[in-house]
Amino acid sequence: MELTKRLKTLIDKHYNIGTITKTAIIVGGTVNTSYCVWTHENSIEKKYVLRQYQPLKNQNDIEFEHAIIDHLAKKNFSIVGHIKPTKSNETYFVTSVNTDENRPKKVFNSIFTFLDGEDLYSWCFPGCSMNELSSSGQVLAEYHSNISDFKHDKTKSDLKIKELLPTLVEKIDTHINSFDGTAVTTYLKEHLNLITTEMNEVSRAFNTFDNDEFPEVVIHCDFHPGNLLYENGKVTGMFDFDWALFDIRAFDVGMALMYFCSEWNDKDNGLIHQDKVDAFMKSYQATQQKMINISKVGPLNKVELSAMQLMIRGANLYLLYWGIIDYYTKSLDSVEYVKYLKHSIKMIQWLRNNTLHING
Repeated sequence: MELTKRLKTLIDKHYNIGTITKTAIIVGGTVNTSYCVWTHENSIEKKYVLRQYQPLKNQNDIEFEHAIIDHLAKKNFSIVGHIKPTKSNETYFVTSVNTDENRPKKVFNSIFTFLDGEDLYSWCFPGCSMNELSSSGQVLAEYHSNISDFKHDKTKSDLKIKELLPTLVEKIDTHINSFDGTAVTTYLKEHLNLITTEMNEVSRAFNTFDNDEFPEVVIHCDFHPGNLLYENGKVTGMFDFDWALFDIRAFDVGMALMYFCSEWNDKDNGLIHQDKVDAFMKSYQATQQKMINISKVGPLNKVELSAMQLMIRGANLYLLYWGIIDYYTKSLDSVEYVKYLKHSIKMIQWLRNNTLHING
């Protein structure tokens, strides 16, 4: 009751969205905090999502993310929640919270339209049906087509994958050498030679790319089943643009294949299912072909297709890196994170010893 009262006061101060009847926290978010908000307006019940960004999120990145969402709204890309403007016609309002250093930090808050559909999956242990897999490939293609003409005077502070890869070995070494005795540190040290070799090889390969053959768009950079809503085998919602930035389009596809098509069960952990890759790619390419008149990127070209396994390898290293950063900076459960690291290490081994056939 106290939470509802506090949120109601905040929302009423900044928005005209009717009478708030109920609020409830949305479980599952790992970075930001979100609430479902029910209102009555002109005798009609409506639902919204209030997102409270993590205190460390900077204003530039939030404005960049909101510009993406606004662009997609103008393109009638309806499966993305649109931003409700505040009374002062802004895309967010600001509150503050005390941090561990006992200093107030800005918290950016935004309200989005509510997306229908079920939150069926997380980023790990994907369980998508083949229909859901095909629909996901279609949605990623539609997103790339609709965002391909996006322009903005600001860019994200994050490094592009080609720039990030050469720095990973040193960054991971720094974290590993700063902590001893945990199961995560022990496991990483046991596989450090493999990780280092893979990072160096993939980085060198990315550095040979001709930029003209790898078109860039604002990639989602975290396109996985946990960031989608489904209903009757179809994607009905897409969210979480926290990692979005201008980068190689093919890398976004490779990251999606890593998430949607990998095996997590012990027996085949790290394996990439060829039949799932085929279904996702067929849908992606067919959708891009249909939208070729409005897309500035079109279907994946021959060079992108030939580099797709390398893109998956780069995506796996990207995810491994962020898992390590999360663990060492947030003091998270070592047993849980060994499970995630094991999956990434198994995938490194599988991708180094097996060849996927990527058809366009």
